[in-house]
Amino acid sequence: MRALGVYLHALRRRGLWSEAFACCGWSACDWRGLGEEWTAPPEWKLGLIEYVLARWVPTGGVVLEIGPGAGRWLEVLAARASRLVLVDVSERPLELCQERFNGDTRIEYVLCSGSDLPGVEDGSITSTLR
Repeated sequence: MRALGVYLHALRRRGLWSEAFACCGWSACDWRGLGEEWTAPPEWKLGLIEYVLARWVPTGGVVLEIGPGAGRWLEVLAARASRLVLVDVSERPLELCQERFNGDTRIEYVLCSGSDLPGVEDGSITSTLR
């Protein structure tokens, strides 16, 4: 996942990324709305699903979602993916996703530092969302 390393390096160089913020900032977030509070009208979400996710996330592929929040896109992604890898720098979002999709063996949860993707092999991902 060399591209992720290049992207994070560029963010750090511009002062836009720190592992301390990533880890602590999202841990303190209020997740009661499960991320849906950031969704505009339902038509907006349906449009995104139809015109973006359905187009760029092939059915049966392996999907990597970086920063899944509380899993507001997981239902759609899980329906399309043969395997779904969720990566976050904070434990809480991953816990929320596990609670919502408990028992779905196609979903893998990866806690990382923000500068690596442990357990995600190069070339193993079909689609990436962030």
